Amino acid sequence: MMKTREYPDVVKTILARSCNGLGGGIPLTRGEVAMLFMDGYAGDGPGLIDIRSQGYGEDNDWDGLTYDDILDNTDEPPGEAAFVWTKREPLELWP
Repeated sequence: MMKTREYPDVVKTILARSCNGLGGGIPLTRGEVAMLFMDGYAGDGPGLIDIRSQGYGEDNDWDGLTYDDILDNTDEPPGEAAFVWTKREPLELWP
């Protein structure tokens, strides 16, 4: 888990969990994934946490999530609510 970025306690707590998910990563809830994306800790980019899921495809490969997989809740002010596509489960953090 060599990241150059300093994470807050809530992110450190998630990173400290054991990698016991089906894909070999740390299992996450959709809420945790949304929080990590909204707070700018996850996605495609250097120094960001790698969030993966078994995608919509016919294979069993685990694919990385991007911000496009997170939908903002339009009933709330921007940045105050989000949810993750339910088509892509389970979700894992891959250190």
